[in-house]
Amino acid sequence: MESQINFCYQSIADIQATIRAIDAKIGFLMVIIFLPIAAIKEITSIYAGIANNSQCLMVLMWAVALAWAVTIIVLFRALWSIKSPSNGVTGNNATGVFFNSSHYKMSAIDCVFNFPIKSSIDLNTAIANIPKDESSLLKELVFEKMKLEYIRDIKMKRCSMSSMLILFWITIGTGIYIYSLMSAS
Repeated sequence: MESQINFCYQSIADIQATIRAIDAKIGFLMVIIFLPIAAIKEITSIYAGIANNSQCLMVLMWAVALAWAVTIIVLFRALWSIKSPSNGVTGNNATGVFFNSSHYKMSAIDCVFNFPIKSSIDLNTAIANIPKDESSLLKELVFEKMKLEYIRDIKMKRCSMSSMLILFWITIGTGIYIYSLMSAS
């Protein structure tokens, strides 16, 4: 049983490190996604000139703009916290004592002001909720591991989707830009 518990601790640490790495990648992608804003005047000028000459290129330009907008949404969704990852775990009869985020109820105003926020349970109840035997501890650790896997997989999927969308709009946008340079000369 001890080796299973150690395995779970190591797995949880590894998954948490992977989630942090994904968040760092998302930060990098956020920088990339907002780079076109610095050249928005030039981009709109080029696109306006091309739109007058070709309906096909105009459709491509709208596809690039749509892909860019969807990328922003997907990247922000990847950064938002996932509420109740325990809902993604089937057969859940664990208490979630390892990472229980339901002891403090906060409202939107608490994001701006620090009102006194009190826990919903007292210290003695929190101590009583800690697993008493190795079997219960293992169940809680596996439950936590599965919740983290859920979070990791969602973030990974959103990061990958954003990367593909970025590749799409950079490739098509660059192609349109090269076309505009060639047609201008």
